[in-house]
Amino acid sequence: MGRFDAEARTHPWTARATRYCLDAIARIEEAPFAYVLLFALGFLDAAADTHPQAREQRARLARFVPADGALPVEGGTEGETLHLLDLAPLPEHPMRDVVDAAAVTRDLDRLERGRRPDGGWAVDFSSHSEAAALEWRGYTTVSAVAVLRANGR
Repeated sequence: MGRFDAEARTHPWTARATRYCLDAIARIEEAPFAYVLLFALGFLDAAADTHPQAREQRARLARFVPADGALPVEGGTEGETLHLLDLAPLPEHPMRDVVDAAAVTRDLDRLERGRRPDGGWAVDFSSHSEAAALEWRGYTTVSAVAVLRANGR
């Protein structure tokens, strides 16, 4: 929101919260938990337009992204993994500047292969209920189609 609304960007709460996040990210010195890395990079992408240090921090954290972009989720379900397209789903995404284009192509191929016979995509994490699992499957399917279309697939 801060990208588009100066009042929101300069609000005292936003300034404190942003400073807190930037400081916490600056203290990351070794590979963090997969979701911490995902959301830290996402925060830095959002903050990069208004906070120059966010670009530097993003470049620093990018070293924790494996060449194939696959980040196993320690403690998650068996096989639960965040992928390159979770980190950089769109061609214009800033992380695309620091990942190998061939890795993006391979991950797009992986995503395409993940389509199930019923036309949807499965999730690789556990849900709290069958209803939640169906909801996440729908979200994952819409997201997969959107990412594939945005990447010319």
